[in-house]
Amino acid sequence: MDSSTESSGTTAGEIARLEEERVRLEAEVGDLHARLTQATTRRPGRPRRLATTLLVVLTSIIVTVAVAGVWTRRNALDTDRWVQTVGPVAEDPAVKAALGNWMTTEVMGVIDAEAFFESVLPERGQVLAAPLTGALRGFVDSKVDDFLASDTFERLWREVNRRAHQRAVAVLEGDTGNLRIEGDKVEVNLIPVLNQVLAEIGEASPEVLGRTVDLPTVTVDEVPQEAIAKIEDALGRDLPDDFGQFTAFEAQRLQQVQDAVSLFDRLVVAAVVLAVLLLALSLLLSPYRRRTLLQLMVGIALGVVLVRRLGIRVEDDVVDLVKPENRDAVQVVIGAFVSSLLDATAWILAIALAVFAVALLTGPYGWARALRRRTGSVGGTVVGAVRAAVTRTQDERSAEWVGAHREALQLGGVVVAILVLLLVDASWLGLAVLALLVGAFELVLWRIADEPAEARSP
Repeated sequence: MDSSTESSGTTAGEIARLEEERVRLEAEVGDLHARLTQATTRRPGRPRRLATTLLVVLTSIIVTVAVAGVWTRRNALDTDRWVQTVGPVAEDPAVKAALGNWMTTEVMGVIDAEAFFESVLPERGQVLAAPLTGALRGFVDSKVDDFLASDTFERLWREVNRRAHQRAVAVLEGDTGNLRIEGDKVEVNLIPVLNQVLAEIGEASPEVLGRTVDLPTVTVDEVPQEAIAKIEDALGRDLPDDFGQFTAFEAQRLQQVQDAVSLFDRLVVAAVVLAVLLLALSLLLSPYRRRTLLQLMVGIALGVVLVRRLGIRVEDDVVDLVKPENRDAVQVVIGAFVSSLLDATAWILAIALAVFAVALLTGPYGWARALRRRTGSVGGTVVGAVRAAVTRTQDERSAEWVGAHREALQLGGVVVAILVLLLVDASWLGLAVLALLVGAFELVLWRIADEPAEARSP
C-alpha cells in the first residue's frame, strides 16, 4: 500500500515536471517566433531606402539617355545603317519628284536651251525660243524620270550615299579627306548621277547638247572639281562650280560640329557603362530587390516612351523648317529614321514588359502563387489530354476538363492566330502553316472532348 502510494506520488511529480517543461518550451518557442517575425518585418534604414529610390530614378534617366545615344550613333554615324535607311527612300514618289526637279534644273543649266534655240532659229522665229525651252524641259524631265526608275540609278543612289556618308563622318571625326570644302560650305557630290542622265539624253537626242558628245566615265570616288573638268572638256562649255552638288553643312561651324561629335561619342560610351553599373548597384543596394526590379522596368519603359514621343515631335519640327515644295520628300526621309527609332524602342519596351511580367508572376504574392498553382494544374491537364489523344489511351479527368472548357480553348486558339498575324509579316507559306496549325488544334480539342463519351457509349 505504501509502495503504491509512493509510486503514485512519483508519477504525479514527473507529470508536473513535464508539464512545467512543456510550458517553458512553448514560451521559448513563442519568444523565438516573435523575434523571427520582428527580424523579417523590420524595415530597412531610411537612408538605404532613400538611396535606392534615387538610384532607380537616376538609372531610368541614364538608360533612356543611353538608348537614345546608341540609336543616334548607330543610325547617324554608321554608314551601313545609313545606306540601309536612306536607300529605299528614293523609291518613294515624293522623294523622286523632289530629286527629279532638282536634277532637271541642273541638266537644263548644262543645256542652256534658250540660247540654243536662239542660235538655231531664224530671227523671226526667236519668239519661239521660250515655249520651245519649256517643251525641252519636259523632254529632259521625262528622261530624268526614266533614269530614276532604272536599276542604274538605284545602284548609283546607294553608292553615292555610301561615299557621301563615309566622307561626312570622316569630316565630323576630324579627317576632311577629299571632301571639297570651299568658302563656308561642305558639298556632297551627285555628279555621277547627272553625268548618267546627260549621257542618256545625248544618246536619245544629240542635237540637244549641240553636237554628239562622248561623255566621260565619272565615279563616286572622284574629286568633284576633277569630275566637272572632265565633263566640261567633253561638252565644250563651262559648268557652275557647284554643278551636281548640294550643301551638307557649313564649314564655318565645322570645328564646333567636330567637337560636339567627339563629345557625343564619349558620352554614349559613358552612358552605356554607367547604365549597366547603376542597374547592378540599384539591385545590390535594394532591401526589396524584386520591387526595385519592377520599379526599374517601369522607369525604363516611361523613358523609352518619352524618347518615342520626342522622335515624333522632332520629325514634325524638322519638316516644318524646310521649304513647302520639299516637305513631302523630307517627310519620307525623316520618317524612315523615326520609323527605325520606333522599331528599336518597341523592342526595348517588349523586353522591359517581359522582365516586369516574369518578376511579378514569380513573386511571393498570394494571387501569383494561386495563379502558378492553377496554371500548373491546367498545364498538367492539357498535357495529359494531348497525350491521351495521341496515344489513344483513356484519361477521363483531362478529357472531361477539356470538354468543359472546349469553347474557351477554341476561342483562345483563334485569338493567338490573330495576334500572330498582327505581329508577324508572314509569307503565303507561313499563312498556310498557321492555318494548318489552328485547324489541327481545333481538331485535337474536338477529339479529346468527344472521345470519352464515345468510349463510354455501348
